[in-house]
Amino acid sequence: MWYHRIFDEIIEGDDDFVGMIAYAIYKQEKIKWINVQYEKTGSYPVKDEIDRYFHDVASTPDSLARYRQQAEDIVNKFTQLSLFEELDEYKKQLRDDHIIKSIEEKLYKGKAKTIFENVISGLVASGIIVILSVFLFLYDKMQDEKFNQASGIPEIVERYLPKNLNENSENHLNGNKLEKLNERSY
Repeated sequence: MWYHRIFDEIIEGDDDFVGMIAYAIYKQEKIKWINVQYEKTGSYPVKDEIDRYFHDVASTPDSLARYRQQAEDIVNKFTQLSLFEELDEYKKQLRDDHIIKSIEEKLYKGKAKTIFENVISGLVASGIIVILSVFLFLYDKMQDEKFNQASGIPEIVERYLPKNLNENSENHLNGNKLEKLNERSY
């Protein structure tokens, strides 16, 4: 089984997030060193060469502290960026909420004012119609009284007369003529 001495020295526990990033930084440097050695010599270094030239330098307390510091810097930058993004989103949301609330207030006030104006308009229009109706009714009554006075029929008598007096008298006269014609034709 493999023993990863650097892993155990960098990572302090299962929940050591900064240590895991520090170990990733260590691995990245190790791969870069191996690739540089390949470019220089044309062959990849063997395990003894890696242990002697890389691990001995990379595992010093200063190197391990440097990996951990780089990891903390990365985590801090990520956290700051995340917080700034969330803060910007929160600011935008507050601004949008304020704008929406302002518009809703204006619309509500506008609707209330419009409803009030419409109710007042309706009441005024209804009042005008009532006044005109009363005026026309009274005018019509005055015209009827003038006509009745001009015809010489008192109002009391007119109340008891049938409304279609002219039609009844014509029918009555036409009925008498028909009776007389029927009596002659037998």
